[in-house]
Order: sequence, then C-alpha cells, then structure tokens
Amino acid sequence: MLLAFVFAGSARAVIVTGGNETQNTTALGAGLGWSYVGTVNGASGVYLGDYNGNHWVLTAGHVGAGSFTLEGTTYGEAAGSAIPLTLDGGAATDLTVFRLEGGPTLAPLSLATGTPAVGTSVTMIGFGINRENVQTRWTAGWVENGAPAFYRGYKWATGNVKRWGANAIAGYGTHAGTTALATTFENITGSAQATSGDSGGGVFAADGSLVGIIVAVTGFSGQPAQTSVFNGQTFSLDIATVRPQLLAAIASVPEPNGATLLLSAGGLVALGWGLRKARARPR
Repeated sequence: MLLAFVFAGSARAVIVTGGNETQNTTALGAGLGWSYVGTVNGASGVYLGDYNGNHWVLTAGHVGAGSFTLEGTTYGEAAGSAIPLTLDGGAATDLTVFRLEGGPTLAPLSLATGTPAVGTSVTMIGFGINRENVQTRWTAGWVENGAPAFYRGYKWATGNVKRWGANAIAGYGTHAGTTALATTFENITGSAQATSGDSGGGVFAADGSLVGIIVAVTGFSGQPAQTSVFNGQTFSLDIATVRPQLLAAIASVPEPNGATLLLSAGGLVALGWGLRKARARPR
C-alpha cells in the first residue's frame, strides 16, 4: 500500500484521467477554491483568509508549518504560530493551522458546516506529481503490458504545476474521531487522484466551500512504486468535523512572546494514518 508520508515529497499536481497531462492547470473550471491553494514545505496548503488581522493557512499535520507560496508570492510563517488541531478531549488530527507574516487580499474562505453526502461532486486542487501521457496496463501479477489486463492507471512523470480535478464522495473513514472523505480514482475523463505532494491540498464543494484537506491515498498489494492505479482512493479529512476547533484557533490572539493559544487540553501527538487496501477490481 502507498503510505501517507509519501505526500511529503516535492510539490507537483493532482493526477487527472484522460487528456495529455496539460489540462486543468488554470483557474478555468476549477471553481472558487483555486485562488486559495498554495505550497508549503514541498507539499500543499490552503489559505483560510484574514481573521482579526492574522492570515491563516491550513495543511496536513504531517506537512507542517512553513513559508507559504500562493500565486507566485511567498509569505513567511509567523514564528511559533503552528497549532496542531485536536478534537474535544484532546484527540489528535492530521491537521495543522499556522499564521503568516502578511498575506494575500482574499476574502475569508467559506468552511463547510456539514459533512458532504455520498455522491456529492467535489473539486480537488493540489501540487502532486505529473503522470505519463498514456495509460499503463498490468496483469493481476503486475506484469506490465501483459495479458489479460487486470489493473490500469498511470506511471508518474516529472515536472510540477498546479492542477485541479473532479471527483465525488464515495464513502467515509474514521480516525481518532475525525471523519475522512473518500474519493475513488476512475477511468473516466477528468477523474482526480492525489499523488506525492498533494498532502494539505484542498477539496471543495460546488459553492467554493472547503470540505476536506487531502491527507492520504490507498493502493494495491504489490503495486509498483510511483504509479496511480484506477480504484485507488484519496482520503481527505472532513472540515465539518473540526470546524469548531479550527474557528477557535484562527480567532485566537497571539501572545506577545509569539506563543499561541491551544484549542483544547491534551498532548499534541503526531498522528499516523492507517490505510486500507482498495479491494474493488480496477476497470
């Protein structure tokens, strides 16, 4: 299986089915979320906006805080500002919010108030690795271009560019009380899958509200490295689950020594992400 930590790699773009891998690299068709997704620590992050004069970014906890680049401009992290989000009672999540020293002039991003239903259309935006132009087929034993073809998908390529792709909520998972939204990579033009560098990227509803933060993907037993295979899944932490804690964090006022207020009691625990094998037969 592909593990969550692979997302700490260099920032590139979400993989999208079909086309020649030059599509979906502008705001056209991406929705309102496009302007808010940038890069941090070689992965992705989402700008939340200006709250009480403080500019905030949300990303995956395993990505961490750092300088944030959005639309070609880099903003420094405010020292000591990172807040690992915890649920009530202190349960850890794989999310971190941090302040910037200055920020872009954008309206505060709308945050989802409810978990999206299965079948809800979403747009995924991030900086994961590019893919090759043509599909690759594998046998059940992962012999490339053998017969009969059992698995299909793409090998990863090189280069980096911001990209968006479409998908729909296929189901849910849970870790430490945090709901995770699952989307499935399909052999349908425009279908998106997260890859290396997409951790911390955003998942947006049709109205532009942020519904999830990308944290992990699943693969198949024996799957070759640096590939994305149809019926693998992307997992994104549900914003509605952590919305009260997130709003409490970005409403906090930094102390004079640069320390920040914690959301709740309890230790700040580094969180690993348990993944399950994708079992559906690829198309």
